[in-house]
Amino acid sequence: MYERQYDSATTCYYDGVRKLIWMCVVVAACDQGAKPAPPAKTSEAKVEPTRAFDDPLALLPVDSDFVFRIDTAALRRTPLWDKYAARVFGALLPRLANCAGYDPLAEVATVTGALNESPKQAILIFRGIDRDKTMRCLQHAPNDYVTVTGKNPEQSYVLAFVDGNTMVVQGWQGVTTEVLRSTLQVGAPLRQRADVVAAQKQLPAGASMTMIMPAGSKVLAKSAGVGVKMQQMTGSARVSERLDMEIVMTLANNDGASQLAKMLQEQLKSAKSMFDKIEARNDGDKVRLSIGMTEAQVTQIASLLEPQF
Repeated sequence: MYERQYDSATTCYYDGVRKLIWMCVVVAACDQGAKPAPPAKTSEAKVEPTRAFDDPLALLPVDSDFVFRIDTAALRRTPLWDKYAARVFGALLPRLANCAGYDPLAEVATVTGALNESPKQAILIFRGIDRDKTMRCLQHAPNDYVTVTGKNPEQSYVLAFVDGNTMVVQGWQGVTTEVLRSTLQVGAPLRQRADVVAAQKQLPAGASMTMIMPAGSKVLAKSAGVGVKMQQMTGSARVSERLDMEIVMTLANNDGASQLAKMLQEQLKSAKSMFDKIEARNDGDKVRLSIGMTEAQVTQIASLLEPQF
């Protein structure tokens, strides 16, 4: 076991995850801006052989509050990628954003992940990144666990590669090498959730980004504070020269969905000028919120949230 000083600061890991989501859905703003930290320390241990990680739900906790998948390969073909990707990736994993002779952003194919509110933890799975080049950038052996320790617990994370092109990053409260080592052995516990599997099947194929807030989500439970009791929320986004999203909110009954749709319709009137399309409608026990933005409108909204980056 040894330690090495990094030459770049570590930013808030959990906040960086939210910035990653923002890049794809734009309207999902972060709770707070990235915070600089003192030079980070790293330590290493060896990654042991693990099982296959082809399952999209691999490693995601059964009690995940927020689950998402980003098709970064598709996003790279859009004009929005050039504008926002480097800043988001730099906020998320700053050390990897400055690898001499290697750009992980040019190769990452997908990012899947999950957030938990209690304890506050996040896990990200990057597929497509070259293990040897990345670990060389971090000055570690290919099979090492790498611990990045910031000034505060929320600025720390552990990463490891489970094969030549799959990097797993776990961070925030209480995450250690042993925690990540255990995580890598769990398989795909979220696949035990019939509601999550059903929701996943309903998400549109070919979407640039998808997300699920399943029943029991502590993030979703916060909606009850404003008089809305949602059972589940899913979302998808397609990015080309424009951004189109659909968010589907499932309520306990048809009446609740009708009331929420009417409330949203009234509230959205004042925001219509900022969007090419924004409308809410009820569909049985569901409310469907459709949002469309041109590239110029995305840029305008992003500029309003510039401090978040």
